[in-house]
Amino acid sequence: EEEELPEEPDASVTDIAEDVTTPETEAPLGDAEQDDLSEFPAESEPDTLPAEDVQEPVPAQDADPEEPSTGEPGGEEAEEDLLVRSSVSLYPQLFDWLDLLDFNVLLILVLMILVAGFNMISGLLIVLFRHIATIGTLKTLGMTDRGIGKVFLRVASSVVFKGMLVGNVLALAFCLIQGTTHLIPLDPVNYYVSWVPVHVDLLWIVMADAVAYGAIMLLLLIPTLFISRVDPAKTVRAE
Repeated sequence: EEEELPEEPDASVTDIAEDVTTPETEAPLGDAEQDDLSEFPAESEPDTLPAEDVQEPVPAQDADPEEPSTGEPGGEEAEEDLLVRSSVSLYPQLFDWLDLLDFNVLLILVLMILVAGFNMISGLLIVLFRHIATIGTLKTLGMTDRGIGKVFLRVASSVVFKGMLVGNVLALAFCLIQGTTHLIPLDPVNYYVSWVPVHVDLLWIVMADAVAYGAIMLLLLIPTLFISRVDPAKTVRAE
């Protein structure tokens, strides 16, 4: 029997297999071919923005129902429209007017205390002049000037206390009437209110009474100096 020899593969098949399995090294291009390729522009890479230029989306804020919307999109513009202002900066003329009222109240209290103090000084001097003989008699009996002055200061203190009590009762009654009936009106164009508002603070009333009482009693120490100048011999001889 004849031995079967393996069939030799076809040359064209082997060439195709070599082309598939073994990559061929590209031959260098000539100058003419490079010039032809340079005419075609290279594919451009997609533009990419750097990380710092990428803006994150701003969350939308709820629109204020009281403020009309401008209709301009963008979170930054909405934030710029928000402005916080105090009532003092919005209405400075109103608060300046209130400060002026507070200063006027303080000035009026000081003037009233001074007027009441000088009235009490004049009243105490009149009482002392009317009782010069009594002062001389008390001095001859051995009473000191300080003791005599305390007697007249007690009389003046009772007068001051009674006057302040009557004044407080009348002031509280007037505040009650004004607060309930709005008896005294005001022009709202100039004063921003249509009637005189009243507010009763008992603590401030007591403090004002105490300061006024103390100031008046200090002023009443001035006429008591007159007692030391009374000569008991002259007063007893005149009597």
